[in-house]
Amino acid sequence: MNNRTSCLDPEELVRRYSEGISAYRLAKDHGCSIWSIITRLRAAGVTIRKDGVPTQLGLSGDDLKLFQSLVTGILLGDGSVNKVKKFLRLQQAEKRLGWLQQVKRSFDSMGVRSRIISISPKFDKTIEGRPVQEQPSFLLYTTVCDEFRELRRAWYPNDGVKRIPKDLRLDPVSLTHWMCGDGSRGSPGFTFYTNGFLEEDVDFLILRLQEDLGIEARKGTHVRQGQSIIRIGKVDHARKLADIVRPHMDDSCLYKLEHITV
Repeated sequence: MNNRTSCLDPEELVRRYSEGISAYRLAKDHGCSIWSIITRLRAAGVTIRKDGVPTQLGLSGDDLKLFQSLVTGILLGDGSVNKVKKFLRLQQAEKRLGWLQQVKRSFDSMGVRSRIISISPKFDKTIEGRPVQEQPSFLLYTTVCDEFRELRRAWYPNDGVKRIPKDLRLDPVSLTHWMCGDGSRGSPGFTFYTNGFLEEDVDFLILRLQEDLGIEARKGTHVRQGQSIIRIGKVDHARKLADIVRPHMDDSCLYKLEHITV
């Protein structure tokens, strides 16, 4: 028996597992395999939960801060929390697979289980009357847990319309993943495609950019949809945004910053 597993306290494992902490998280905390945890739980007479049963991640300290920042950035962009099973999902084009892998590594470091699968194009579709050729893509999805259940309630208070929680704050990590998802090169700076949010939420995000990160932004209008987007048009503020996100951004998304000189 190795040193890592010989010192496992069965009573502590049973207590934490009964509180909803996942076997995966317990294995990470103790630096051993998940099977070592499950074996001891079973020996103690504990019934092992099946995948999909809501659990608590039990994050704290730096892990909790990273989780909150990471998920905030993802949900500001293309990410969503499933309505029924309460897990996070994020689908991206093949060229941004590296970003999904970066997100997965971050989740792995916190003991949050996730998986990436490929999605094959099935058919051509039409968006707003325009023919669109479906491209190969990849989907990242996480385990089901109580934390994502709470996020569903916070971000979808009307159970359908995504809203911005009023306690949301931006930091370099959340800004980076927002940029990876819904950020784009503008002329001359950057654009965030917030046209899916209500006007008051767009105004709130502009305020957060200014107060949390010192980035001046203004509201613009989506050319085709007529809804509000966010523009960072002043060169010095666009450069500041690029300087903030570049150290945290995966190589697959750096093309979004190429027009901003270092």
